[in-house]
Amino acid sequence: MSATTSIPPSIRNDAAWDEQLIGTLRGCAGRDPDALRGLYDLAASRLLGQLVHMLGDRAEAEDALQECFVRIWQRAGSYSAERGRPYTWLLSVVRHHAIDQLRARRRSLPLDDVDPSLLAIELQGVEESSITHVTLRRCMQALTSQQQQCLRLAYVSGQSQDEIAAQLRQPLGSVKSWIRRGLLALKECMGS
Repeated sequence: MSATTSIPPSIRNDAAWDEQLIGTLRGCAGRDPDALRGLYDLAASRLLGQLVHMLGDRAEAEDALQECFVRIWQRAGSYSAERGRPYTWLLSVVRHHAIDQLRARRRSLPLDDVDPSLLAIELQGVEESSITHVTLRRCMQALTSQQQQCLRLAYVSGQSQDEIAAQLRQPLGSVKSWIRRGLLALKECMGS
């Protein structure tokens, strides 16, 4: 076991874990296979949990996790610590891959509620523990109907902004604005 996997799970949200993730991402960018193994040891279980939650099938999530680590290996050089936390970057790779998977199978998901974990990446700066279903539901109700509908289509159905604009027969700029303003309002509401 490498030194990068020595952080106990109970303190994985602190700066030391971030530093280890950053170190392994830099190693991956330099094509060090040991760094990839270290990164896998550090983050795979949490990323798998996100994939299982998003895809709803453990076997599919396990396959997707392997594909995500290929993407992470290929794109590790694009990570910048100045632009965000390493785990947030990893989650964005996983989230985008899961959305691609959902689009590929074109499975219709219910639109009755947005799952908080699907918005966690977009609501950076909001404590993860404060993102609960009850709080999210209350904050979603404060949004305009257009914002609610666009966020549900984007984060539950996994539709792109172009697809949402086509489905709602609205200009793309309006859809982008509703999503952006909705996320900002959610972030403010969830942070209070």
